[in-house]
Amino acid sequence: MTVEEAAKQLKYTKSAVCNICRRGEFPGARRVGQRVWIIPRASVMNYKRGLQGFAAVQARKRAEKEVFREALNNVIRDAKSSVASEAVSESAGAEE
Repeated sequence: MTVEEAAKQLKYTKSAVCNICRRGEFPGARRVGQRVWIIPRASVMNYKRGLQGFAAVQARKRAEKEVFREALNNVIRDAKSSVASEAVSESAGAEE
């Protein structure tokens, strides 16, 4: 299927379809030469808005990293506050 045919099928612009191809969201889409894309009909028929294929895997990995970073930052913040509160408790006990 050509870019023009896919654009008509999906009701997208040709440039939007080319961007989808470049991002790897049409499994099996291949570039022929500099400007021509050949897209499997099944990929177009099964296309859902949002990321597909390799792009979806990369997006999921980025999201998982962000969740991990947030959890790690929470653990570090809790550890720092725990150490600070222990230090305050020890200094208060030393003054008595």
